Amino acid sequence: MATRLPLRLARDGGRRGTRLSLAGNSVPAVFTGRVYSGSELLLDDLLDTFPVALLAPIDSVEAAA
Repeated sequence: MATRLPLRLARDGGRRGTRLSLAGNSVPAVFTGRVYSGSELLLDDLLDTFPVALLAPIDSVEAAA
């Protein structure tokens, strides 16, 4: 996930509660190590540290280790 046109997004009022549907039970963000659970995720929560996020299903992370 990446923020596209962040200045225009901010000018237009931000993400306004936009949610991302998650297919798995737990999904870690690769850059921050934070693990998200549930069926939906607020983009404001996902992109609060960096303007981009890479999510990888737990199964993929464990297989790569």
